[in-house]
Amino acid sequence: MAVHHFKGVAGASHSTYTPTQAKAVKMAKAKKTISVSLSKLELIQMRKVAGIRQASDEHTLKAFITKILKL
Repeated sequence: MAVHHFKGVAGASHSTYTPTQAKAVKMAKAKKTISVSLSKLELIQMRKVAGIRQASDEHTLKAFITKILKL
């Protein structure tokens, strides 16, 4: 079963999320702050999966999560 997200702005596209993706998006949009400890090796692996060469740790994490959610 898919969860649909409709944007009310003219010209904006609609999104279809799986229930797992919808839950992840809802948690990501929450105003809670989360802290995570990652090793340099983990960050390097995340950069490879996300397809980026160099970026800040925060950008790497965001790009990795985005890439995984689009699978």
